[in-house]
Amino acid sequence: MRQRAARNEQPVLRFFMKSRSESITEADKNALFPIIDDLIGGWCDRRELKPLRILLRSYPLSSGLTDDWQQLYESLLDLEHLQASITADERERLTYSRRIVEFILRR
Repeated sequence: MRQRAARNEQPVLRFFMKSRSESITEADKNALFPIIDDLIGGWCDRRELKPLRILLRSYPLSSGLTDDWQQLYESLLDLEHLQASITADERERLTYSRRIVEFILRR
């Protein structure tokens, strides 16, 4: 679990240090799916079913069309507001992931 979190720590910190006017880089977009996979792995290890149920309704993307991205965005938003079962680090990674998906939806 620590390896997974450590691998994704730098992109999250780098992303939060950016101002809102800076655009998302290709590296940020490439970090999206490994971060989501790590979140799922952590919840599976801890047997946290509620966040898994919320995220797995929209991930993995079935077609990659706008509707799929919108469902993923909504799932990530729901998870950010979930109080129980989510650690502070996971909440940061969820916010990072949601902002990337939001950027993809708006381009």
